[in-house]
Amino acid sequence: MGTVAGACAFLVGIVVTALVESRHLRSPDRPVVEVFELGSGHLEADVGPSGPLPSLYEFAVWQYHSLHGVGFELGGVPIRQLTPQPAKPLVFVTSLLLLAGGWVVARRRAEEARQGAMRGALVGLGYLPLAVATALTATWDPPTGVHLVRRGTEGSVYPLSPIGVSTFDAAVLAGVCFPVAFGAVGGYLAVTRNVSPVSRDVIRRGGVVGAVAFAVGWTKTYVTAASAPPRSGLSIALSRVDSAGSETVVPAFLQPPPLVGTTWRYHGAHGAVVDFQYLDPVVDGVDGLWPRQPETLGTTVALLLLLAGATLVFAVGASSLRRSAVNGAAIVVGYFPLATLSALVAVWAPQVSPRIAFAVSFADAVTQTGLAYPVVFSGIGGVLAYSVNALAKFASRPSAILTGVNR
Repeated sequence: MGTVAGACAFLVGIVVTALVESRHLRSPDRPVVEVFELGSGHLEADVGPSGPLPSLYEFAVWQYHSLHGVGFELGGVPIRQLTPQPAKPLVFVTSLLLLAGGWVVARRRAEEARQGAMRGALVGLGYLPLAVATALTATWDPPTGVHLVRRGTEGSVYPLSPIGVSTFDAAVLAGVCFPVAFGAVGGYLAVTRNVSPVSRDVIRRGGVVGAVAFAVGWTKTYVTAASAPPRSGLSIALSRVDSAGSETVVPAFLQPPPLVGTTWRYHGAHGAVVDFQYLDPVVDGVDGLWPRQPETLGTTVALLLLLAGATLVFAVGASSLRRSAVNGAAIVVGYFPLATLSALVAVWAPQVSPRIAFAVSFADAVTQTGLAYPVVFSGIGGVLAYSVNALAKFASRPSAILTGVNR
């Protein structure tokens, strides 16, 4: 059962990755293959979108393995990573598939948590062979004429060697570590007692607290940006490679409207990135996009969400430590809609040529701003509030006992 579940999880993951990432293989965004090296700038291979490119199978395997932290090899020499990087939400797809596989394996054949975790880890039996097999068969041998340009401290051109996945990394990370870890968690969850449903009162109040938290955080971001010097505002640097192979920044700086820039910055504090889409056909497009922010808001957002989760638990209470985490995380009911809606409306298309539109990555807005941050930090805030209540009750016991004795 573990072999079948693991193989199915791997195959579904490859297919989903191919469907999502195929747009990067031939697109106006010039999907170059970049190899980063510490201390020497980076190496850039001049491939795509009209030249020779890896097959969809090879590209999908590269992207899927990179989701597991697997490295690559260029002519047998280890390299750090290739670009473009896979979409961040695919990380959740990989994890959820393995969790589901472990759940299915343990659901009918385990009676206790430890046994469920051990059975869930068996998904590695089906995951490992496919991880190794795809790593061995997804090496791209570039045709003659494709070259590698070193940029940074020195400029030079080299023939491009075969590019592939590190077989050792694929076996250890993708074949063993990921499926064993997530499969075991899925198996454990399959046999543990489920938390009772959240009450309507918690959902209602969670919606209010979550909406207020998002509004307060966004407003704080706007006020901070408005009081900053003009040159320290949010800027967008666009790095291009022209037909002659030289890098330029076109235009040097772009300033989005204040409301749009605030929304981008607030989402950026949750780890979301600004994405772009060409509105005109181009031959050579943007290689990199860097929103520059004058300050780091991540700590402020984390503290705000901790406070929101604690406030909700103080208001509605909690019967256990686990329940306090669930109740605290209920602010997602109000935080998620505002996160997704703000990402949809904060679109900016400056007057440049070729025309290009900027917006917060909707996938990041959903997974990171709307779900991951409020669920994790507000859940922790709820646990902290429950712990404070428990300590206060415990501290009041001796005085109550002494009062009874004196009477």
